[in-house]
This record gives sequence, structure tokens and C-alpha cells, in this order.
Amino acid sequence: WNIFFLNLNLFQPPVGSNQSEDEQQRRFNMLVTRIYIILLTCLLIYLVRERLRLLKPALKKVIVELNTFQYFPHNDRQLQYQRYATRLYIFLIIISVTILAGYNLMDTSIHRHTVTNPSESQYLILEEDNPTDLICKCANISVSYSSFITIQPQLHQVCLSYLIKPEWMMHSDSQSWAAQNILDYRIAARKQFQTLAILCEQAKSIINDALEIFLQTQLVNSQIISEDLFTDKMNHITESWKNSTIIQFKSRMELIRITTMANQLMTPLNTLFKKNLTTHELITEPQKFGECTCGTTNHTCIEPMKIYEKVGNNFAEKYTIPNFFVGCYPIEALFSSTLECFYNESCM
Repeated sequence: WNIFFLNLNLFQPPVGSNQSEDEQQRRFNMLVTRIYIILLTCLLIYLVRERLRLLKPALKKVIVELNTFQYFPHNDRQLQYQRYATRLYIFLIIISVTILAGYNLMDTSIHRHTVTNPSESQYLILEEDNPTDLICKCANISVSYSSFITIQPQLHQVCLSYLIKPEWMMHSDSQSWAAQNILDYRIAARKQFQTLAILCEQAKSIINDALEIFLQTQLVNSQIISEDLFTDKMNHITESWKNSTIIQFKSRMELIRITTMANQLMTPLNTLFKKNLTTHELITEPQKFGECTCGTTNHTCIEPMKIYEKVGNNFAEKYTIPNFFVGCYPIEALFSSTLECFYNESCM
């Protein structure tokens, strides 16, 4: 368009005439053409303005007196209300048309396209392009957790250590004849390590059973879910499973503790009641550990194990094992023990 207007020449000689136009004449004609167009445009603007000026009073009168609800007879007050109603009616029509036009302009048509058996890469591309509208139905609506989850439980290092090995228990009990005190390590330690081994086996059994049930559980979905949603969902499910397994183990331990205490079951070391060391007869007098008596404090009394040495006909305390306890019941004493001595070479 710019080139057209720049080269516009209304005064060039007609085609086929004998008149010729040199370059200077052509430029002059183009200049005159532009002046002519400008003058013509100004004249048109002037005529339009004059016409509008003449029509303005009439147009204003038409707008002011417009009444689409006119009926006869009527008075001036009714006529005024009819004109107000007309203006409101026109305003509402304009608003409605504007809303409909805007809706039609913004409305986008939905085109459905089906991809049969898409690959994972195809699905990821489609998901990126259509994060909200993509629908991908699953061929199998359920799949077991074992097909996409691998869980390798790790027991506490104590349950993997030498402390629960039979050889260590035999070594701990190899000199039990040297002392006659239930606080002596050589008498009490073996039973504590056996209790520890049982607890480790219980933990392993509960974890394996819970893991087997968990991996057989089915994930049910009729269509594919996003990777982020899937990850969040499985993390939540896995954490819930871990917490429920811990609660199950604690509940079983609590049941054992309550049953043992409520029935006052005897322990292998007879740590609940005293025993005559000469005749080995049971004396129905509760054992005492420090200032705590087993018969009066829910059997939770504990005292650190010691190593005694024989001095003449008596046994004297030689060494106290830090935070390794014996008590009314082995399991209560074990729960309070830290086994820290067995992680310290100087202590051992």
C-alpha cells in the first residue's frame, strides 16, 4: 500500500495517447495528485461535519424521545417512565449482545483425538500438551504393589550383630558357676541376650508378614494418573504401612508385657521372687533391686548388671556394666538397656 500511494498519479497521460511524460513531469503530476487527494479529503470531512451538525439536534431528539413502550392514552409522567424503560431495555440488550459475542470469541471447540496403545514417551508428550484434558484408560484397572515397588527391610544393627548368636550366649554363660548373684553378668546376660534374639525374630517375622501382605495389595485406577500424583500417593501409602507395622510390633510387645505382669509368670532366673540358694526352694518374697521391690511397683524394677569375684567364701563386686540391666522381668530390663558397653572396646 505504501508503494501504491507513493506512485499514485491521477494526471498521467492516457494510455495510447501521443503525449509523453518525462521524469520531471511525472513527479510534478504525483505531487499534484497528493495535493488533490488532501483537498478532496478535507472537503469530505467538512461536508460530513456540517451534515452531522445539522443532524445532531434531530438525532438528539430521537434518542431522548425514543419510546418502544408507547401506548395511548398517556400523561407526561407515564411517558417519562416509558422512555426510561426504553433506555434500560436497550442498555440490557447491548450488554447481552456483548456478553454473547465475547463468549463466542473465547469459546474454543474441543477436538477429541484417540491414540491407541501409546508408548510411555507418547503419553508424556500428550500429558505435557494437555495436562487437564488428557484421558488415558488403563488396560488393567488393578496391579499389585509388587510389580512396581521393591522394599528391602533393614533390621537394627543389634539384630545383625554377634550379640544374638548362640556362640556369644554360650561364652557369656561359660563361667556362670563362679557367682550366685542374679545381678552377676555371667548369670543374667545369657537370658537377656536370648530375650534380645527373640525380639529380633519377632520384629523380622512381623516385618516379613506385613511386607508380603503389602506387596500383594492392589493399586486400583481406571485411568492413568500423573507421575507427581502417583509418587505422592505411593509415598503416603508406604509411610502408612511403615507406621502400621511399627504399631503392630509395639502392640504385640505390649500384650506380652501385660500378660506376663498380670499373671506374675516366673522367669528363668527367678528375678520376680527370691530363691534359697542352698536348697533352691522358691521363697514367696519379692525380689528387690536397689530400693525398688518387684511386688509393689508393677514389676518394672531394674538394676545394672555387675561382675563379682570370689573373695574367700563371699563374692565382692568387681565391675558394674553401664546401662545393661537385670530386673523383675527380662524384657523390662532389656527395654531400659542401651548395650553401649558392647560398642566400646575398653568396656569389653
